[in-house]
Amino acid sequence: MGIKKLIKRMGRFMFSLKQGDDSVITQSVLITDNGYSRLEDLRIGIKKIQDYFPGSKISVLTLAQRCSFLQNEFPGFEFIIYSQKLKPRRCRITLQLLLLRKKNFDHIFIFSLDLTPLIVQLFLFKSKIILYNQWGQWCSLRLRKVSETFRVTYNKQKSRNNLKNFLKRIGLFLVLLTPDDEQALSHNILIVDDGAVGGQLIYTVRRIKEYLPFARVTVLTSGKPKEVEAELAITKIIRPDKFWIKRYRIARHMLRLRKNNYDYVILLSLGITPIIVSVLLMKGRVLLSNRWHQWWRLSLKSAGYYFMLIPRFVSDFIIKVIIFIYLLINVSWIFLMRAFNNLKINLLSEGD
Repeated sequence: MGIKKLIKRMGRFMFSLKQGDDSVITQSVLITDNGYSRLEDLRIGIKKIQDYFPGSKISVLTLAQRCSFLQNEFPGFEFIIYSQKLKPRRCRITLQLLLLRKKNFDHIFIFSLDLTPLIVQLFLFKSKIILYNQWGQWCSLRLRKVSETFRVTYNKQKSRNNLKNFLKRIGLFLVLLTPDDEQALSHNILIVDDGAVGGQLIYTVRRIKEYLPFARVTVLTSGKPKEVEAELAITKIIRPDKFWIKRYRIARHMLRLRKNNYDYVILLSLGITPIIVSVLLMKGRVLLSNRWHQWWRLSLKSAGYYFMLIPRFVSDFIIKVIIFIYLLINVSWIFLMRAFNNLKINLLSEGD
């Protein structure tokens, strides 16, 4: 067995390749309205989200009394009305969020720093969380790492010293809140082109821009076609540095880009070294755009897959043994009946 074939088999054992549709690019968005923000601020924020996510599936979690206004403004959205029975209001939102946690939203937009719903969103959702506040700022939120514990990135407006604001200050100590303006809404995308599929790069870039018009698209390519340089939708073109093993030039340069926090890494072919770097060392979602214009998701196989290998092997072995015994019995029975019939024919012929 050649080394190349062995590496491919190891890749199939480690990585999962699952076909998807355009939803892997169009995104799924949840807008959480707790009822405290002004309707005009809410409308402006949602309109901006709609501009940045055209064609996306957008759901709005809101109050019943606000729903009619929002439905008139945004008729294509899905509206989820949370229960009016629970008090205080933040408990209603929290309960509804618990019911929605399995929907795997790509983005969650919030309009205030209510602590209880925010805890649920940070700990139970894998989504990117973005705040639009009353001063028109867009801010990204995530849990702080240990090294970021005392890092200050957000200057909260002055407020009264009461229990509610004290709890918010504690929350901001645990949460890293970074003002990004509208850059928080745009996507940072890396396309890796090794030149194996001609003409695929331009098509993929235009397809991305169709669904995410404000995306910042960086292309890592070893070729120098003029049409790539002339494509206005591309934000930046990177040529990999020279390396004595030519086939590893792109993967080696990808190692330098791993700290750029790309939302998507899109591969145009199944080169094993770019797959290993992108899946193991980059944080963004890894996709394959193949020559048939299909989207495939690349990821590491789950621990459950390896945990079930032995039971699956044992069950397959038992099933094969049962099938073998069944076929053996049937074949043996056929030969036995054939021998019996031959013996019967011989006895009858001797009697004549």
